[in-house]
Amino acid sequence: MSSLSVFPPPPAEGEITLCELNARLIAESSKTAKLSKYVPATQGIKYPSIDVNTESIKAGNSLSRSSDQEWGTFVQKEESIYKRLLNVWHSRGFSEMLLEVKKNKDEVPSWLWHLSGGTDTVVRWFLSLYGNIFPHLNLSREEMINVFSVVSSWNNSPIRAFAWHPHVAKFVMAWQDDSVKVYTLSSDLVPILEHKQQKAVSCVAWRPLSGSVLVVGCDSGLFVWTVDPSSPILRLGGSSVRHLSYPGHSPVTTVSWSPSGQLLVSGSPADSNFDGMGCRPGVSHAFI
Repeated sequence: MSSLSVFPPPPAEGEITLCELNARLIAESSKTAKLSKYVPATQGIKYPSIDVNTESIKAGNSLSRSSDQEWGTFVQKEESIYKRLLNVWHSRGFSEMLLEVKKNKDEVPSWLWHLSGGTDTVVRWFLSLYGNIFPHLNLSREEMINVFSVVSSWNNSPIRAFAWHPHVAKFVMAWQDDSVKVYTLSSDLVPILEHKQQKAVSCVAWRPLSGSVLVVGCDSGLFVWTVDPSSPILRLGGSSVRHLSYPGHSPVTTVSWSPSGQLLVSGSPADSNFDGMGCRPGVSHAFI
């Protein structure tokens, strides 16, 4: 039986854990630490230096913000109220669409506004009954991610997700401002993966047997990115990503690839099913 009393103490202030050697965790000063002294195979490898305090200056994006209040890095174009409602329904669900109708009383017909109000009342009544059986569904989406994310204290953590590539010397990190950055060893180029619907990122995973494809799990579903390592473009947009979502299966808090990279499985605390998606022609959604 394991006990915390037999575990080694954590690194002292100003020190970092370098590696495990002979069942011991080796820690040294963060300013003078050299991994190659203990692991010769890392000699000559340049690891990126990341300052968490600098990278996490931006505050995290709150899910309570209106869908109209997107990030300043994206130029928003005017769209009709009906298209906006359709986008909200697709990305955040039917209940959020009803709230969007109520908030835009001046832009929708009066009959639609009254209909949405009555429907919202009925939906909330049924959800209250359902919430008595599944109490976690009474949480807000942000609270749900905070509780079920693999990251401890996700809401306050500057780093929301992290994953090493299984075959290539690079890793991906998701930050509190929902920017996702790809760091490659011995390279100063850091591609940034951002999308206006990619908010509240909670998990990332590289596709096996591929050097450039990764998936990001967030509040609105999954984003499958293709990061060309030879491309000089650092801020990638919609042309490099595919958005995958299914009604009722969000927020996504866990994601995993099959060993062959042909099947992608995601999980959401709002859904009792795992959502499996094939990444080859002719394969659609499947529920496990």
